[in-house]
Amino acid sequence: MRKYLINAESYQEILEAEKATKSKKVSKKLSILLTRFGGKTISETAKQMNCSESRVKRTVAEYMQSGLQEFIKPKQKENHRNLTIEEEKALLSRFEEMASAGKIVEVKEIKQAFDA
Repeated sequence: MRKYLINAESYQEILEAEKATKSKKVSKKLSILLTRFGGKTISETAKQMNCSESRVKRTVAEYMQSGLQEFIKPKQKENHRNLTIEEEKALLSRFEEMASAGKIVEVKEIKQAFDA
């Protein structure tokens, strides 16, 4: 017996999301779901999608745990910023002035100013 089952409406939502997505990674994950929920076993899905059985299991579990919207949401790709661009420029401008005046600026000083 299967551990995870979905209804026809959820299957249709996955199908529409797979057609609409532009990300290859998300498309492959959704294709794994479509194949698995389309009636294939885990090993058949893995062979057809050219991935491991554990990848199929993790993908299905991730979908069941988070739902479709969280599943297809793009992951963070940028640097996690602690300061806005303006705050960063204000913080570094003082050190740029010191450097242009000929003083040696050490990273330790910038870190102390950042932490303060």
